[in-house]
Amino acid sequence: MAIDIVWNCNLDLGEDECNPEYSFRRVDDPNAAISPGFNFRYAQYYEKTVDGRQVQARNLTKSYGILFTVNVRGQAGKFNAVPLLINLGSGLALLGAATILCDFITLHFLSKRQIYNEKKYEHLDVEDDLFSDDSPLLSTIQSSSKK
Repeated sequence: MAIDIVWNCNLDLGEDECNPEYSFRRVDDPNAAISPGFNFRYAQYYEKTVDGRQVQARNLTKSYGILFTVNVRGQAGKFNAVPLLINLGSGLALLGAATILCDFITLHFLSKRQIYNEKKYEHLDVEDDLFSDDSPLLSTIQSSSKK
């Protein structure tokens, strides 16, 4: 006889709402030709002395009756905002780390890393308008360094 007990509980509703579900089933074959029900034979081996010499012997025991197997399983949960926020923060941090790792791999290990580098970064020449003599940025940098 197998007894299954299943606990599936939502602890947000309270412990009173957490009730198990029981189910029972027969494990053996009731139509078995030899012997329905539980039966099992096991042997105990030992040595004994017969006529002054050691002889191996055994006791064969037959067990029969009703075998009860109890299976208990289930899960319970209760919502808590702290683990939710920790998991969300960890997930966002992993997304940030993944982009850094992908950039590192593509910029250093791929065969076409130069193409990716050109698309990712804007390369400026020293002769660009940004650093020309009449550039407002350059005059600001020069005036702050003279002070």
